Amino acid sequence: MKILHINKYYHEADGVGRYMLSLMRAQEAAGHLTAPLAMHDPRNKRTPWEGFFITNTDTSRVGRGLGALRQLRSAWWNKEAYTRAKEILRAFAPDVVHVHNLYTHLSPSVLAACDEAGVPVVMTVHDYGLVSANYGLWDGSAPFSKLPASFLRVVRSRFIKNSLLATATLELVVRAQNLLGRWDKSIKHYIVLSESMKNILVTYGLSSDKIELVRPAAAPLQSDLVLEAVETLYDGLFVGRLEKYKGVDTALAAAKKFPDLNFAFAGAGPDEARLRYEAAGLQNVEFLGRLPGADVWRLMAASRAVLAPSTWLEPFGLVALEALAVGTPAIVSDRGGLPEIVEEGVSGFVVPAGDIDAFAERIQELKKSPAKSLAMRRAAHERALDLGNPEAALAGIMKVYQDVIHD
Repeated sequence: MKILHINKYYHEADGVGRYMLSLMRAQEAAGHLTAPLAMHDPRNKRTPWEGFFITNTDTSRVGRGLGALRQLRSAWWNKEAYTRAKEILRAFAPDVVHVHNLYTHLSPSVLAACDEAGVPVVMTVHDYGLVSANYGLWDGSAPFSKLPASFLRVVRSRFIKNSLLATATLELVVRAQNLLGRWDKSIKHYIVLSESMKNILVTYGLSSDKIELVRPAAAPLQSDLVLEAVETLYDGLFVGRLEKYKGVDTALAAAKKFPDLNFAFAGAGPDEARLRYEAAGLQNVEFLGRLPGADVWRLMAASRAVLAPSTWLEPFGLVALEALAVGTPAIVSDRGGLPEIVEEGVSGFVVPAGDIDAFAERIQELKKSPAKSLAMRRAAHERALDLGNPEAALAGIMKVYQDVIHD
């Protein structure tokens, strides 16, 4: 089968990229042909298809004047993305198109190109950008208490660059696109990674019949790396985007309150400078920056626990699954899909989001009881084999493809 994957980027600097590239590698290994379509970016992996890539749309800041109009136009209908999609569809002639994060960068225009070419489209939903400009459904300190969130609630969250105007404008775009069916008319099936995500999408009006739950593969299980730690380097390891809704402040607060535990933070993000400033002088905190996947897995294997303290409705929590795969218990918050990954007290712990003491106490529990820690490490790996089995994950995706092709 020939599969075209479309995402805003073609790198592994975030969970979406890791998911997509891991899936593409698995598909290639199984004898399928894949090709990517994305924006140009210096972090992208090299590919023979990059000649079809699209000019990067910078949304890191709220635009002014013509810049704002370009951002708005890109979110509503990216003409270049439409043209490039038509070109690569002709050149590659895929059997199916698998889209990921498009939204404000590539827009639904690529779906129109697929419709015109007669190629069915499936989408893995990685966040809530399909239904809201506030793609975290997060008000700054906690998830929205009532879903679906009202227009005013979304605007007041200032989720887009802390701007009322930018958030309001994008929310209008999202609502208009959904009213016109610009996503749902073209996408044959939505793939979600957790029951939590499926339930939220249904709350926003998507048909449950079009939503397929396919757990992702635990990428370390596909690696030939030796992931046995000879010593414990860190008591608690945070891996991910250094941004407030990921719960990184909870992890840092635990480090401040419990100096006998040592913590490491692997990743980058908009809050990195603030976090480094707040951690100045702490002897039990280390910032490691963004690291390649294999290096992260080694660090996970050498840590007592991996922390996933998200305060938003985490759509899944790939980091937690990767931790289990290398045999490290995950301590996760009770938000979104995270509790679906960890078996409480067996392969890790589920604690209330934002509960500093609870996170630290679970680490101490593992530190004080080597026997329990060893049992949980074994259980963690078994849980990953069951939940993130690479063969089952690929089979689930390929079944969705077959369903839409023969629909």
